[in-house]
Amino acid sequence: MGITEDIIMAALTVIGSVVAALIAARSDAKRTAEAMYTQLCDDQQSRIQQLQSRLDKNEQELERLRAELVALRQENITLRNRVRVLEDERAELLAEIAKLKNCSRTA
Repeated sequence: MGITEDIIMAALTVIGSVVAALIAARSDAKRTAEAMYTQLCDDQQSRIQQLQSRLDKNEQELERLRAELVALRQENITLRNRVRVLEDERAELLAEIAKLKNCSRTA
């Protein structure tokens, strides 16, 4: 029986060592997972800040371009009106020139 008790004690010691190793491995795995999760969260937060910064810059640029577009549309309207006035004036001047040419031919 002494040998059987020694074998049982050795087996219990091995089992205890295995259980202790499993507990230690689980604890290490948990710490590693927590560290990875923390790093992932930090990386995501950093990426969110970068994207938000780009978004803010894009929105500012968009607003500037919209304002520029409004100004250009107004300038386009002004220039169209000016072209109409000049075309009307041109037509009047051509008519007056034609009239004067007709008068000088008949005179």
